[in-house]
Amino acid sequence: MIKLDAPQEYSGLGSLISQKRKTDAEDGRLHQTARKLGALFDAVVPRATALFKAYGIRATEISSIPSVNPKPSSRDGVFANHIGADVSSIWAAVTSGGTAIAVHLLACMLARIFSGPEATSIWVELVLKRKAEIVEASQDAMYPSDHHVELLAAKQDISRADLAS
Repeated sequence: MIKLDAPQEYSGLGSLISQKRKTDAEDGRLHQTARKLGALFDAVVPRATALFKAYGIRATEISSIPSVNPKPSSRDGVFANHIGADVSSIWAAVTSGGTAIAVHLLACMLARIFSGPEATSIWVELVLKRKAEIVEASQDAMYPSDHHVELLAAKQDISRADLAS
């Protein structure tokens, strides 16, 4: 998996996230899922650079508030890696590219509107529908090889558990 440097607007989050969460967001399943979803939806999500920058600035501001995101201490013991705001999914998205940020924002909206199981089911349907669209576009194309990158994205396994995370 490719890990990108976080845009400047999000760089503050990198210093606020626990090392365990950062490792998962950069190298673990969260990162893999963000990359896969970014590749799958790359051709259909809008490019909203100003929105993405504003989101990074605001997420960093909020995460910098001590009452929202307390720092772990030695008193926290084995729970130290779980203290504070969990910005793992944001960090996974920003180290995966602009499309992954757009997908992350959609995930946030769905999670806000629907219960966890409902939002996950919607994601499962979105992924299945997008994969079917890619296959159909490739089959109908004069040059199916024009769709090889999208077809590779459509062949990636994205489990329900990954979408729920």
